[in-house]
Amino acid sequence: MENGRWSDERFAQERVKVSAGFPQGEEINLIESTEYLLDMPVHRSCCYKIRAAREKGLTLLQAGMSGDIMAADPEHMTLSGLRKLFEELDMPVQGRIAGAEAKVKCELLCASGWTSIAGGGISYGVPFEGDFNLEQSLCDWRYCDRLVSFYDECGIPINRETSVPPSGLLVPPSVSNAVAILEMLMAAEQGVKDITLAHRQCGNLIQDTAATLALLEQAGEYLQLFGRGSVRLTAAVHQMESEFRDNGQLQAAGAAYGVMAAVLAGADKVVIEWKEAEEAKQLLNMLFGQRLPLSKEVETEIAIIKAETKCIVSRVLEAGAGNLAAGVLKSFREGVLDLPSGPGSYCLGELTAARDRLGAVRYLNAGKVPLSEELKRFNRRKLQEREEIERGNEA
Repeated sequence: MENGRWSDERFAQERVKVSAGFPQGEEINLIESTEYLLDMPVHRSCCYKIRAAREKGLTLLQAGMSGDIMAADPEHMTLSGLRKLFEELDMPVQGRIAGAEAKVKCELLCASGWTSIAGGGISYGVPFEGDFNLEQSLCDWRYCDRLVSFYDECGIPINRETSVPPSGLLVPPSVSNAVAILEMLMAAEQGVKDITLAHRQCGNLIQDTAATLALLEQAGEYLQLFGRGSVRLTAAVHQMESEFRDNGQLQAAGAAYGVMAAVLAGADKVVIEWKEAEEAKQLLNMLFGQRLPLSKEVETEIAIIKAETKCIVSRVLEAGAGNLAAGVLKSFREGVLDLPSGPGSYCLGELTAARDRLGAVRYLNAGKVPLSEELKRFNRRKLQEREEIERGNEA
C-alpha cells in the first residue's frame, strides 16, 4: 500500500473516480459545497461545539435524535435529502459510516453540513463484516480523511471520530485503544486536524476511567512522536449495551452508568444508545465538574493499559517500517491485531477475554497479541483471583 499524505493532484484524480463510480457522487460540486458550508452558523459545527464543551469542562450527550451531537446512517440518501434533514435541525450533526461505499457516503455527509464523521478503516469493518476487504477499507478511509483535510484547508473544520468494538465482543481496552491510535495516526497523516478518540465502556468504573485517560495521554504522545502535535484531541465514551437490551430497567441503569463513567473520566462526549436522554441530561447536570480521583488503583490501571497498548502499537509500527497501513495489514495476518470471535477472515480469533472479580476485562488468552510476560502474568493473576473466590463460594 502507498504511504504518505495524498497530494492535491492525487486527491483530485480519486474524486473523478468516485463521481464516475457512484450516481450520488455526481451531485457533489466542491466549490458549491464549500460555499454552502462557509455560510453555516458556528453553533452547528461539531468541532466548535465539542471544543467549547472542553473549555467549559462539560460532557456533551449524544443520544440519537435527542442528543446535542447527532448520529444517523446516510445509506441510500441523496445530497438534497441530507441537507434537508440538516437544515431542519438547529444543532451539530454527526454521521456514522459503515459498510461499503465509504468514500461516497463521506462526500455526501461532508457536503451536507454533517461536520463529524465517525468510523475508520479498521474499526467499522473488521469487527462487523464477514465479507470484508481490509486493504480496500484502508484505502477508502484514506480518501475520507483526505476529504476532511481538504475542507479544513478551506476553513471548514470537520471532526473525525474513531469507532469502538461492538458491545457484544468482550475486548480488553488496550486492543480498542491501539486501534483508535492507529486510525488517528492514519487520519493525521492525511491532514485531519480534529479527532475524537472513542472508548466503549467495559463496566468497571476504574478501568473505564483509566482507559479513557490512557487513550488521550498515549494518543497525544504518539502525535508528538510523529510530529503532529497540532491535532486537537477529544474523547468520547460509548455506553455498553448488549447486556441490557431486553430489560428496560437495566437499560436505564446502563445509561446512568454510561453518563457517570464518562463524566468522572473527563470525557468530552457520552454516547447513549437508548431512549434515556432526559434522565441522562439531568445526571450530567448533577455530576458537572466531578472527576474520579487518581487513586493508586486508577493509576495502576492506566499504567497497565498504556503498557499493553504500547506493546501492540509498537509491533504494528515495526511491521510497517514507516507505512502504517502496511503495518496494520501485516499485523492482522500475524495476529498482532486480533479480536475474539471476529467475523472477518482478517482476525485469527485466538484472543479471548474474561472479566476479573470486579468486572474489569482481562486477557484470558492473548493469542499472538505481543504482550510482555509481565503483563500476561498480571492478567492471569487478576483472573485467578476471581477463580479462587468462585471456588470458595461453591465450597
